[in-house]
Amino acid sequence: MRLSDVLKVIGTSKLTDFPWGESVVDLVNSFTPDDTVITLESSGAEVEAAIAKVDQTHLPILLQAKVIGGKVQRDDGVSDAVIGHLNSQNKAKSLLLMMFTGTLCLVAVMMTFGIVNGTPGDFSMVKDILGIIKDVLVETAPAQ
Repeated sequence: MRLSDVLKVIGTSKLTDFPWGESVVDLVNSFTPDDTVITLESSGAEVEAAIAKVDQTHLPILLQAKVIGGKVQRDDGVSDAVIGHLNSQNKAKSLLLMMFTGTLCLVAVMMTFGIVNGTPGDFSMVKDILGIIKDVLVETAPAQ
């Protein structure tokens, strides 16, 4: 569905009510000025207000972008660079989630070995890794 159609569907609802809400947030925020940011808590009217601030040369591209599931797909007039930028944001979020999951698995394995061997183990390395992941998540989190 194109973003112009998405706006009709949203109406007065919040973006959290839709499975593609996060994709709409990423798409619109990538075109709006820095002082105009929408969140998942934004309503359809707030999204339309943010789109009204988009540069007029980019507005047709934004409104014709297709939002399908959790991705923005290329359509005529939408450059590969824009789509690549938006999809790379999703990949970065996935990478952070995989890092966090991997760390949790590491902790579980270390705890298992500690229980089996009867030793508590040294978790300082795990604490360091979790601290690094937390710092990365805080730095990459969008401003709310």
